[in-house]
Amino acid sequence: TGYDSTQVQVASSCILLLLMIDPNSPAKYYSNATALQEAQEIISKCMINMLSTLQIQSSSFIKAIFPRFSFFNHSCIPNVKQVNFSDGSIIGVAATDIPKGTSLFITYVGQQLPFSIRQKMLLNWKFCCRCKRCNDNIEGQLRLKQMEKEKNVKIEKNSEAEKQNEYKFPPDMFCEALICECNNPLFRVYRNPQEVTTINNLEKINEPYYYLCPKCLTPRIQSEQEQTEIDSCIAQVDETQTDSSVHEFERHLQQIKKKFPSFHPLSCVSKIILTQQLQDAILENNPQKAVPIGRVREGVPDTEAADYYANIGMMEHKLNDLPHAYKCFYKARDYLTILYGKTDNKEMMIKIQSYNVIVSTILQTCQDKHIPLV
Repeated sequence: TGYDSTQVQVASSCILLLLMIDPNSPAKYYSNATALQEAQEIISKCMINMLSTLQIQSSSFIKAIFPRFSFFNHSCIPNVKQVNFSDGSIIGVAATDIPKGTSLFITYVGQQLPFSIRQKMLLNWKFCCRCKRCNDNIEGQLRLKQMEKEKNVKIEKNSEAEKQNEYKFPPDMFCEALICECNNPLFRVYRNPQEVTTINNLEKINEPYYYLCPKCLTPRIQSEQEQTEIDSCIAQVDETQTDSSVHEFERHLQQIKKKFPSFHPLSCVSKIILTQQLQDAILENNPQKAVPIGRVREGVPDTEAADYYANIGMMEHKLNDLPHAYKCFYKARDYLTILYGKTDNKEMMIKIQSYNVIVSTILQTCQDKHIPLV
């Protein structure tokens, strides 16, 4: 596994001690092995397939293993969403239309995480991801490096050159993007992008990188000190955020603005700040401030996205913008219906019913007042 061998050995020894089993005695299920070696093998498999900590009805926290669920492979664009319940159970819900015969995938890491963090975290499972999202990122990096190589070479304007200029860089590259002085995005580029998603890629994923603008094509952020600062900011996405820590992080970003380019509005770092600003605006009951901050979330349905739409819907309703309020509450209801419509989760069913009433009420009001819906 990707876990420290000493950690596994200590855990195995403690369990055998509690069970009063001699570590040097013969293994029960494995041939030609000791009890300690067997325990290490079992614990390693448990740790590699263990889900995140779950909170159950008794308010206690547990670690759980679901044998069937562990058969799901990983993708950074999963078509199955895992939903945990307070009784400790778990279900998989289709997150999109899935054609017959298509493989089912969940994600082992947070979808909001950028390419570099996802690849490093997946090393815990001893593999690197080559899903479409990751491959598109690699393709974008290779395209940038080719453009950089041809920068000083005079190229005739032909259909191939024009096609290259029309290339749209994938959304995943924006997760770690900065803003160039020319207002174009600065994308992260590895020295050998195609080797980052190869087996035993730990060295490649940790090697120095640089940032490159598709227009200027001048390498930026090349020193180790600069990269350490940028990485520390991006790492915030992988940590649990409290209101105070996000506010502190926002102040930190203001301070380093003098030394580094700003993060792109579509970057994962900017999204943390925007989400906190939206929460602040809602707490202040300030719809004029909240609505411009709010940005439509598309992708895999989850409760966070549903809450987002509901909050924006309330803000829009206060602004008397009924068509947009209708659209937001409609989306919030649909997301929760996809996730919980066929379950016995009473709390979520109440939410679904309340959103359904709001949608119906807004629809009727718009019809009565002849207001066209968006």
